[in-house]
Amino acid sequence: MIYLSFVVPSYNAEKYLDRCIPSLVDGGEDVEIIIVNDGRKDRTLEVANSYAQKYSNIKVIDKENGGHGSAINKGIELASGDWATFIDADDYIEQNF
Repeated sequence: MIYLSFVVPSYNAEKYLDRCIPSLVDGGEDVEIIIVNDGRKDRTLEVANSYAQKYSNIKVIDKENGGHGSAINKGIELASGDWATFIDADDYIEQNF
């Protein structure tokens, strides 16, 4: 059962995901991470997919650029947790969030 869904809207976020995603994975199996690649001109999709291959609780969505709100809305559509929250790709959370 998924308790919390993290939606991570990502646009040209290649250099930030290596700090953001590991901080979310620490939440354990009752956490779902949805990375929404909102179009990109860098390696955001490749980095996101590499994390999805390592962790079964990560989903990667690839869509055409529609803006920050569009990426969040797509993540909400696909979230299966009891609760959802959002964190931008250039942010991270502390261990006791």
